[in-house]
Amino acid sequence: MTNFEMIKSMSKKELAKFIDTLGGDDCFCDCCKYGVCDYSCSDGYENWLESEVEE
Repeated sequence: MTNFEMIKSMSKKELAKFIDTLGGDDCFCDCCKYGVCDYSCSDGYENWLESEVEE
């Protein structure tokens, strides 16, 4: 299995947690429903994954 296949098979929640691990201490989530990012932002990433694409 390739990394692409692993990522493609993840649920939105699993992918959000995976993205959160990539950020380390720096949060790049702009969809955080709490407005602060000094904790895990997987909820914000999951919201972003569910949002419509901006063209």
